[in-house]
Amino acid sequence: MKRLFYVSASILILFFILFLASSARLYPVLKINNNFIWASDYYGRVSGFEYYLQTTSEPIDEKEAIRGLILSFVADNLTKNELLRRGVDSGEAEKRVANALLVGGKSLEKASASLYGWNIEALKKFSLLPQARQDILTEVLQKEGVDFDEWLLLELPKADVKIYFLPYKWENGKLVDK
Repeated sequence: MKRLFYVSASILILFFILFLASSARLYPVLKINNNFIWASDYYGRVSGFEYYLQTTSEPIDEKEAIRGLILSFVADNLTKNELLRRGVDSGEAEKRVANALLVGGKSLEKASASLYGWNIEALKKFSLLPQARQDILTEVLQKEGVDFDEWLLLELPKADVKIYFLPYKWENGKLVDK
């Protein structure tokens, strides 16, 4: 009888933990070269995209936009890893974003809120930092005579990408429907 009670209690606790994790979006949706992208980050970007669609009424192919969003996570991860591999200071992107916010912080904050429904921290996380990292790597690659887009096209097939809970899979460096 005790055994049944402990098994039942364990199952209930497990379901409660799973419920909390899914409610807080604390589960991975992407794994890129052993780095997890959590549902909270993924759906944070998706909500910004959906907010943008509502505010602009711009005709956009939502499926292609979501695919682009997933590819942006992959590109940012590859960029971060390449900067790390080359020994570029990881704080450089933070410094660039901080400088940009000093110059246009209030206007960026207003634009972010009105276009994407994001606060300034979400704008930094989802847009400004990835762009700063890409800019830094572009500068490093240009010194070597390499174009960032060409570099990225060569790196995408090498990326180890796993996709969970989304209707896509990664094949030969490309995002395809399941």
